[in-house]
Amino acid sequence: MIRHTLQICTLGILFLVNGCTDHERTPAVPQVTGRDTIFSIPPQYPDSLVILRFADLDGDGWRDVVLGVRFALLPSKSAKNPDSVIIYRFDPALQEHKRIAVYADYGVSDIAIFSHRSIRQPIIAVTLNGGGSDPITFGKALLTLEDHSLHVRAYAPLGDPTLIEMDSLLVLELHDSYSGWLAHYRSVEYADSLLPVGQPATQSYPVLLEKRIAYYRAQLDSLWTVRRTLTTDDQYRIVTSAILSVANLTAKRSGTAIGQRTLRQLRWQWNAILPDEYRQLLDEFAEDLANGFAFAPR
Repeated sequence: MIRHTLQICTLGILFLVNGCTDHERTPAVPQVTGRDTIFSIPPQYPDSLVILRFADLDGDGWRDVVLGVRFALLPSKSAKNPDSVIIYRFDPALQEHKRIAVYADYGVSDIAIFSHRSIRQPIIAVTLNGGGSDPITFGKALLTLEDHSLHVRAYAPLGDPTLIEMDSLLVLELHDSYSGWLAHYRSVEYADSLLPVGQPATQSYPVLLEKRIAYYRAQLDSLWTVRRTLTTDDQYRIVTSAILSVANLTAKRSGTAIGQRTLRQLRWQWNAILPDEYRQLLDEFAEDLANGFAFAPR
């Protein structure tokens, strides 16, 4: 998928991906384990419906439980019923887990837990399936347990976001896809916007945008040095995706007119390399960008 071939740092179980610069590397994530505890899944939740994770969420040295329950998979449940993420805290005095907090959302499909130096509590990253077959329908909710309550640190229901680190700040990069007048299967994924996670951003949003624009420009510069070897459809999509990302983030940083001008400059540079359908897609994106279609700063 494009988010991998672009070498964007992705959020996974290990959170380790090669090919990222130092200030954009996926954050180091030590295991948040604690001392072992035993937990039995409540009988009302069939094993086939649950996602089970152990981690010390409150810093007391004992493993607590994060239980994801995918109610939507039950044939008897309506699609309107949300899934749940349930927190069970281990009580060392009672030597048992006590249910203390619940988070409800639609399409819970995975849960990962990690630590980051900018946030005191462990982060519970919930992957959300928006319901379509297109990967772009996936979203994320980043939660922390505070005072026996779950707090949403960042939320992106769609856009297949990726978690990156920019100068010690945790940032969720949201993505979107664009196909213009081409068939949907020809759509290309691009960076839509940035969402700082946790503590207030130590840098302004325009500064973060500028750093990410520089990242994609460096990627294009690297691709340009090997342009004569680019021959496959996937390679053309990588180039097109990076161009769309630069143009869109520039529009958010400096206005749609500059974003459109940037796109046309890159389109001209890559004109002889890209096939007709990708040049067409860039032209249509430029028109939509000029019209402010879905590109307003967030």
